[in-house]
Formats: sequence, C-alpha cells, structure tokens
Amino acid sequence: MWATPRFSPDGEQLLYGRAIVPYQSATSAYALQVVDRDGSNQTMIHPQQSHGGLDAPEWAWSPDGAAVAYIELGDVLILEPDAGVARVLTNEGGATLLRWR
Repeated sequence: MWATPRFSPDGEQLLYGRAIVPYQSATSAYALQVVDRDGSNQTMIHPQQSHGGLDAPEWAWSPDGAAVAYIELGDVLILEPDAGVARVLTNEGGATLLRWR
C-alpha cells in the first residue's frame, strides 16, 4: 500500500518498501528493498535481523546514489547498501521528512 518507490539518481536501481504483512499493509511494518531496473537482483537492505521494519516508509537516495537515508522510530539513518551497515544521524525521535542538500 505504501511502497513509495524511488529510482536511484542514475536510474539503475529502484528502492521501495514491501509490507512485512502484505494483507495488513496499512498497519504493517515495512522492509526496504532494492531491485535493478530490469527487476533482477532484488535485495532487502532493511531491516537488519534484529529489527522489525519501518513504521512509516520515508526514505531518499543520496544525490550520488551511494547511500540511502531513511527514518526509523523518528530518527534518521544512513545506509550504504553495498556495506549493509546503517549509521544513526539523530537520536531525538522527531524526524518525519528527509531532504538531501
């Protein structure tokens, strides 16, 4: 329901959310998925094994396409999909919108 698909800046990959419980997508947590533009190489980049997913799908590609910013529990995290490790940028829990500058 809330897939919010976004192509990478070079148009080679698509980042989107996939409801963890598809038949309850309005209330389900979401996993971040990346897929090549031809539909191949589908990869889940979030959640990590210890997390349950994202409540509200809000994410954005970095201008160079090397990283993804997303909001989890009101905090902004940056993930480089190739590295697979997210860095937490905020810890106040009030973020609701992302914009790269």
